[in-house]
Amino acid sequence: MGKIDFSIIIPNMNGMEHLPDCCASLAAADYPADRQEWIVSDNGSVDGSVGWLHDHYPRTRIVENGRNIGFASGCNAGAAAARGEWLVFLNNDTRVHRDWLHGYVRALACDPQAVCAGSYMRSWDDSEVDFDGAAANLFGAGQQRPVVGWPDRSAPLTDGAPILFACGGAMCIRRDVFAAVGGFDPSFFIYYEDVDLGWRLWVLGHRVIFARGSVVYHKEGGTTGATRAPSYRRYRLFERNMLALIIKNYEAAHLDGILPAALLLEWQRALLSAGDTIDRRQFGLRSPAADQPFGTDGLTGLPPISLTHLVAMHDLVALLPELLAERARIQAARRRPDREIFPLLGRPFAPQFAGPFYADRMRRIAEIFDLYGLVSDTVPSRILLLTPADEPTGRAAALEHLLTAEFQLRHNPPIPADLAPSADLLLALGGAIPTAAALNTPAPLAADVTGLTPTAVPPAIHSALRQRAGLLITADAAAASDWEAAFGIRCVVQPPDVPPLAALRHYCRYPLHHVKPQ
Repeated sequence: MGKIDFSIIIPNMNGMEHLPDCCASLAAADYPADRQEWIVSDNGSVDGSVGWLHDHYPRTRIVENGRNIGFASGCNAGAAAARGEWLVFLNNDTRVHRDWLHGYVRALACDPQAVCAGSYMRSWDDSEVDFDGAAANLFGAGQQRPVVGWPDRSAPLTDGAPILFACGGAMCIRRDVFAAVGGFDPSFFIYYEDVDLGWRLWVLGHRVIFARGSVVYHKEGGTTGATRAPSYRRYRLFERNMLALIIKNYEAAHLDGILPAALLLEWQRALLSAGDTIDRRQFGLRSPAADQPFGTDGLTGLPPISLTHLVAMHDLVALLPELLAERARIQAARRRPDREIFPLLGRPFAPQFAGPFYADRMRRIAEIFDLYGLVSDTVPSRILLLTPADEPTGRAAALEHLLTAEFQLRHNPPIPADLAPSADLLLALGGAIPTAAALNTPAPLAADVTGLTPTAVPPAIHSALRQRAGLLITADAAAASDWEAAFGIRCVVQPPDVPPLAALRHYCRYPLHHVKPQ
C-alpha cells in the first residue's frame, strides 16, 4: 500500500441528513485519491447512515463505537485506526472546497515547525465567516474569530499565521504529535476539546497555524445544535470544559489567581442567567421582603440555564482527580511559558456574558487578583479613541501620544463600529461622545470633557454621559469637582504634558461602566 498523506476522520452520529453533501464534496476534491483515506467514526447511529456509506462510498473505513462516546472520543477512535501522516478531523455537516487539502499543504509550508492547522470555515451559504482564526479570554472562553484591526494585528490572518487553536470541525494535525500529546481529552465529551488541544500544543512547545486557503463550509449547529440538544445541556459542557482546560494548562503561579477568579465568575453567570426569578431581597436579614414566606412572590424556580452552572460545578468536582493527573503530566512536559501564549488570546478580558454588569464584575474580580499584571506587557488593553472632525487636534493628539506607549490604541478608524466589539475601552472627546455611546459594544466609555463646562453641556453629550460614561477626564483641574458633582461620575485630571497619571492608567486597565449593583 502506498503512502497515505491525509486520514480524513469524520465523527458521525445519525448524520444521514448531512453525509451525502459532505462525501460528495470530498469525492470532488482534487487531491490524489490514493494519497488519502476516509474514516467515519460512528457513535451508534440508527438512521441508516452506516449502511448508506457502505453502499455509496465503499472506500470509507468505518469505526463502529457502538454508542455515543462523544465527539472527543469519537475522533480519538478514528485517529487510532488511521494510517496517514496527517489527521484531518471534519464535521459531517460540512462540505469542502476542491482545493482544501492543498490549502493545508500551502499553509504548513509557511511554517515548517507547525504541527496543526485550522481551516478557514464559512457558513453553508457562504454568506458569513464561521472560523477565521481564534481568540480566548483568560478564563478559557474560546472564540472562533481573531482580534484584528489593532496595531498588533492590523489585517485578517493569512496562511501560516499562529492561532491559539484550530476548530475541531475542520483541522489538520500530525498523527504522531496527536498521539504524543494525548489527543482530544475524552472527559470533555464535546465542546472546547479543540481549544484545550490547541492550548496544550502550545504549552508542549508545538505551533498551531491558520490555513486560509483550506476552505470548508459548515452548517452551524447541524450536528449538536438546539434541534438535537437543548441549550442548557450544551452550556453544562461549555461551563465545565472551560474550567477544566484552564486547570490543565496554566502554570501554577498563574492558575493561583485565574482559577479563583474563574470560579467566582461562574457563580456570577449562574445568578445573572436566573434573571428575575430570584428576588435577592429575600436573602437580606433586614430587608422587608425577607419577612415574607419564601416563594410567595412566585419567584422560586431557577431556569434550567441557571442550574446548568451548578451541574457543571458538580461535574468538575467529579473530574478533578483526573484533571489534576492530566495537569501534572502536561506541566511536567511544558516547553513554553504562559507569557509566550498570552498574545494568542487576543482579548484576555473579553466578557463571556452579555451586559455591562457582568463585564464590570469581571473587571473588579480581575483587579482583586491582579490579573492584568499577567498580561499588561503582552496583551495590553485595546482603546478606541474617537474625536469629531471639527475638534481641535491638540487634545486628541496629546492623549494618543500618552496612551500608545502602554496600550493598543486606534484613533478614528474608518468604520468604528467594526472595531468596537473588540475594544476594551471607548475613549471619546467632546462631540464624539454621543457617537461612541451609541456603538454596539459592552466596552465602557471614558469621556474627555476638556473644553466643556458641566453647566452647559449640549443635550446629546449630556444624555450620553448619563447613560454610558464610566469615567470623565479633563485637563482643567479646577473643573474636576464640578463634573463629579454634576454627573456623579469620577473625574480624573490628566494634563497633556505629563505621562498618564495613575488614575487614568488604572482605568485603562480595568475600565468600568457607571452601573448600579444588582
